[in-house]
Amino acid sequence: MAPTRLFEAYADGMDELRRRGLVRSENNPVSDYAELVVSQTLDLKLMQGSTKGVDARDGRGTRYQIKGRRLVGRGSRQLGVIRDLEKRPFDVCVAILFDHKFRPSRVYRIPIGAIEKHGKFSKHQNGWIVQVGDRLISDKRVKDITRLFAKK
Repeated sequence: MAPTRLFEAYADGMDELRRRGLVRSENNPVSDYAELVVSQTLDLKLMQGSTKGVDARDGRGTRYQIKGRRLVGRGSRQLGVIRDLEKRPFDVCVAILFDHKFRPSRVYRIPIGAIEKHGKFSKHQNGWIVQVGDRLISDKRVKDITRLFAKK
């Protein structure tokens, strides 16, 4: 199949994902799908449009930043850049790692304090870089909530 046909198929697939409400933007579908899966599973209300620093809230008002990563092969476990952490725009980050077929593989509930401790500020990125690795997930404040996503 010619490269242009593959990209057309990708565009058609993205249109269908958007039509079905599985993605909300033209961005990488991993982020939008992560927000959908996490919000549905944890009963969170997604923020409208692009709300800076917070993706959802729960019934008690807890603010959530949702980060997704699709793991392919020995892929990186680096989450998307977190900006303005010093303003404390969220209370909890939920990191969802999908396998290569978009099935939740590991999911962690990470309080902002653990992000501050284990993340690293990147001047180049103008934000915090967080790796979902042993140091982070062994922090006692971080909760593995993968079992809640077993049927997704």
